[in-house]
Amino acid sequence: MRLPTDLTVVDSIKAVIEDNLKEDKDEFIERTAVTLKKDFFHELYKELSYDVHDSSEKSENEKKTQHVLIDFIETFKPLILGKESWLSEELLGTELWSHLTTPAKGKTTRGRMRQFKTYKKDTIVELISVIRNLQLHFEEQPLRIRKILLNSKCPDDDVTLSSADSLTKYFNFWEKKFPSFLENLYTVFSMLKLSSLKTFYGKMDNDEELNDIDATVNSKNYNEKFHSDDSGIESRQRG
Repeated sequence: MRLPTDLTVVDSIKAVIEDNLKEDKDEFIERTAVTLKKDFFHELYKELSYDVHDSSEKSENEKKTQHVLIDFIETFKPLILGKESWLSEELLGTELWSHLTTPAKGKTTRGRMRQFKTYKKDTIVELISVIRNLQLHFEEQPLRIRKILLNSKCPDDDVTLSSADSLTKYFNFWEKKFPSFLENLYTVFSMLKLSSLKTFYGKMDNDEELNDIDATVNSKNYNEKFHSDDSGIESRQRG
């Protein structure tokens, strides 16, 4: 049954957006930005993950592109990550490190038993998977892990990702561990100009869009462009 309105769902949402922009533009943009940051990680995961379901739907050309992308970002891992390694007890803390590398069995939100995913590869792709998967399945994580990820100190704190504020706290956790990682990832993929990520960047020049990633990352001009940005990335590491 349709509600008594002449507006479509899209028109109604547009009206809500307009109201939010009028009431508190800065706060609304901030909330929208953190939501897009979450979406950005989900798209990166789709591009780089070897997930069986996703891989089965990729064409041979897409799989080759994926291999080139992975080789590329792992080659520059210390520069992008800002560290040689991320999967360590010292860096993550004992509880989170143990949960990622030797997880105990847990329960789903419906009370069913489940085995949490085990992470063993100290790669950028694995870290992207961790950030994306923990966010996507946040409420299924043990309470102690959720408190760590949200830096929760009080018993009454919200330990869900149901608000933009809590989502911001979640990303803040990773940004404190790896101060320049997200920015460096964003910079690297801005140069690759993948069509799947164009929503997260300014308007791209279609004539310069890089359709052949394999040829691109091996071209002299691209390597010179990437290395010319090293100083900018390194300055963020030091800052």
